[in-house]
Amino acid sequence: MQVSSDEGALLTGLTGALFAVEVGVFTGYPAYYEEIVRRLRPGGLVVLDNVFLGGRVLDPAYREEHHLAMRGLNDLIAADERVDSVMLPVRDGVTIARRR
Repeated sequence: MQVSSDEGALLTGLTGALFAVEVGVFTGYPAYYEEIVRRLRPGGLVVLDNVFLGGRVLDPAYREEHHLAMRGLNDLIAADERVDSVMLPVRDGVTIARRR
């Protein structure tokens, strides 16, 4: 999925941002994450909510598009050398990633 022109216009203002919160359709999170991280200044934060999707992200039996997208995003963030990240078991899961 790519970020639409409307979403891209919103993200344009994030150049050099210190803090961004991801809100949107779960299947869009990977594209949003990429757009936001590349615009964050060092020390900037991106916060993602609902990263467990009711625990279904942790169960490979769940294969719907939004489960796969969030599972892939969690893996992407864990391997992303541009950020230091932590996944917190708060409510339905919160990930905080800090740009190095």
